[in-house]
Amino acid sequence: MSTNHYDVVVIGAGPAGMMAAGRAAERGKRVLLMEKNKEVGKKLSITGGGRCNILNAESDTRKLLENYGEAAKYLHSPFSQHGMDDSKCFFEERGLPIVVEARQRAFPETQDARDVTRVMKEYVTKHHVELWLKTAFEGWVVKNGEIQGITTSRGSVTADAYVLATGGSSRQETGSTGEGIQSLTTLGHTIHDPNPNNVPLTVKEQWVKDLSGTTLSFMKITFTSKNGTKLSRTGKVLFTHFGLSGHSSLMSRMK
Repeated sequence: MSTNHYDVVVIGAGPAGMMAAGRAAERGKRVLLMEKNKEVGKKLSITGGGRCNILNAESDTRKLLENYGEAAKYLHSPFSQHGMDDSKCFFEERGLPIVVEARQRAFPETQDARDVTRVMKEYVTKHHVELWLKTAFEGWVVKNGEIQGITTSRGSVTADAYVLATGGSSRQETGSTGEGIQSLTTLGHTIHDPNPNNVPLTVKEQWVKDLSGTTLSFMKITFTSKNGTKLSRTGKVLFTHFGLSGHSSLMSRMK
């Protein structure tokens, strides 16, 4: 067997990729985790304003999924196998206590997103996941309608199973540029146009930027997109040097 053949290859070392790779290796699989950045969890380490809103502490899966719209019907099965309580236990069992704040928002007790990345990296390291950093995914090798392997900046790799965990196109400065998902079109998949989710809003008005650092609680913001979609959310608003931000329940689903 080629030394570049694995049981599982995971493309992308964000939180999803590290969890998938660590779990597969924990179950005895030979796993390769590849990442185009020089470090794992680059976006994870800055999420939530550096605090990392790691999960929602709602333990009732059905109630939680009411916030997922049409996607909820696809999520009942995975959430029934690994829910919010399981995620909380995962981190606390690895020495990272979780604290729950208003609106069921859960953060690491240290209030430092880098600790979440550290725990995830320790997880894959402990279970001997082979890690290729600064390695770009270049494409799929397909023959007779079946995936035969992938090409990377370090050469070709084959596996019994592949996990694509490259993420969407948010925070492109972290390498999250969306080309991994777009590569699925070469396999015949249809890709829906992505919608912004859990993102801040940029504005042109200078007076907003002049208030950078100011926080207002229980404010209502109404956002109208170019296609006429209007959404309103109520919560804490943070004025920034580029516009408006806030906690996840306010900024999520602002399309």
